[in-house]
Amino acid sequence: YMILVTATVSTFLKYVFYVSDMLMEGQWERKAVYTFYLELIRDLLHLSLYLLFFLVIFV
Repeated sequence: YMILVTATVSTFLKYVFYVSDMLMEGQWERKAVYTFYLELIRDLLHLSLYLLFFLVIFV
């Protein structure tokens, strides 16, 4: 379930970024940077969770 939780939190944070950008009338210049790092952290979490899962299964 942790993969689902991280995906849900990531989607919620992207929505928060979108709403914040709309409140700033599209003037948030660093939104792409924050979105990039959010996706990077999410993907690294997914990778580590999958590695842990397969280590438990195969060892």
